[in-house]
Amino acid sequence: METSDGTKARALRFVVLVDVMSFFADFAQVVRILWRTHVPAHVVVTLAEHPKWSVRYAVRLALIRTPHSPLASVLRFLPKIMLPDLRDLVRGGTLPAQVREHAKRELARRTGGAR
Repeated sequence: METSDGTKARALRFVVLVDVMSFFADFAQVVRILWRTHVPAHVVVTLAEHPKWSVRYAVRLALIRTPHSPLASVLRFLPKIMLPDLRDLVRGGTLPAQVREHAKRELARRTGGAR
C-alpha cells in the first residue's frame, strides 16, 4: 500500500507535469488529455484551478464533461457555456448525474424553462 508521502509525491509530479504543460502545451492537447477516460482526479482538479487553462472555453467544456471535475468549478463554468453547447450537455448521456441536474437548471434559467 502506498504511503501518504508516496501519494503526495505522485500528486506533486502531476502538478509539475501540468505546470510544464502550461508552458509547452496548447489547449487542444489539454482538451485531449481531459477526454481520456482514466485521467487521474488530481490532474483534472489542477487543470480546473489552473489560471491559464480554466479560462479557455474548450477546456471548460471538457472539464464539465469530466467526472473528476470539482463541482464548484463546474458550477462556475456552466453560466459561461454557450446555449447550443449547454443543450448538448443536457442531451448527452455522459455527464455525471449531479452535473446534468445543474446543467438542466442553467438551461431552464436561460431559456425560461423551454428547451
